[in-house]
Amino acid sequence: MKIKKKICMEEQSKIIIRITDEGIIIGDFLVMGYDELIHLIVQEECKIIFDSEDAFQNLKNGIEPYIEEIYCIQLATEIEKFIAEQYALQVSTNSL
Repeated sequence: MKIKKKICMEEQSKIIIRITDEGIIIGDFLVMGYDELIHLIVQEECKIIFDSEDAFQNLKNGIEPYIEEIYCIQLATEIEKFIAEQYALQVSTNSL
């Protein structure tokens, strides 16, 4: 029971990031850039919610070249994987 409670508390403390259809990143009611989003992903401090598949595609298409240019390939791969997992989780949850 303690493990479930700890996981729930960890989930509650994460920042909810919303990605709009236009690819705008919103966290804590503020517009964010890629750097802020990447920092939250690396620190495992966020959960991403997408408005639609277009929102996912716009973020993916915009952030991939940015992170591949600035960060190492391994980190870029992990960030891209996290974003894809967040979208897959949302789709699987919504389809139930």
